[in-house]
Amino acid sequence: MSYRGKNRLKPILDEVVNQKINSNEWLTDETARKDAIKILEAVISELGVEKCLAALDNQGFNGASYGYLLKPLHKEGMRRRELYLTSEDAI
Repeated sequence: MSYRGKNRLKPILDEVVNQKINSNEWLTDETARKDAIKILEAVISELGVEKCLAALDNQGFNGASYGYLLKPLHKEGMRRRELYLTSEDAI
């Protein structure tokens, strides 16, 4: 079992959202949750599978356990990146 499996913390997004809402900095979590998905897509696409697996290990997770999800996320992220890069918006 990984370090994080034995030492459970609230998911990072939930923790940050709760802090911001409780301090009245944010009224809602809707925008932050949508933006978190965009951040995830960009980071996975930029770093690639191997670096993301290493990052998971460095964060205390068992990175190899997440390959089943990371690989298709990276593939889809790269497909979307290519769509953007070949669009007129990227020029």
